[in-house]
Amino acid sequence: MTFRPARTALALLGLVVGLSACNKRASECQLLIRTINPQVEKQQAISQRKVEGLDDVAVVTAEISKVASETAAKLSELQITIPELVKFSADYQKMEKEFAASAEAAAEGIKGGSVDVMKKLTAFDASVDAATKKETDLIEGVNKFCSN
Repeated sequence: MTFRPARTALALLGLVVGLSACNKRASECQLLIRTINPQVEKQQAISQRKVEGLDDVAVVTAEISKVASETAAKLSELQITIPELVKFSADYQKMEKEFAASAEAAAEGIKGGSVDVMKKLTAFDASVDAATKKETDLIEGVNKFCSN
């Protein structure tokens, strides 16, 4: 059995082709893209692992939580100045922090033998859906902004 993908394959498209490399907007767009894409790829690789039971699910969700937290931290360190991209980064960080917290709660519930582990897994599953929708909206917005 493979673990349900943590998110859909929604890496930023990098549609900054029409923008000049000297352009501040293009360079900040590229900075975001180069920061987010590898993190999305890490989460996808983790979520596509074969899992055999709850112990494997705990490991996978803990690793997904770690990558989501790492993504938020990396974004917070970027020197982004364009207001639209600052907002995008802040919204993406918030989404990743919420997703990380939900994944961590599920992992801890499994590891600790929590009686409400199914509630935590259900909550995590709902957070996957919410993060996917939010990520789709954010990425569409930044792709539109960066390709204009």
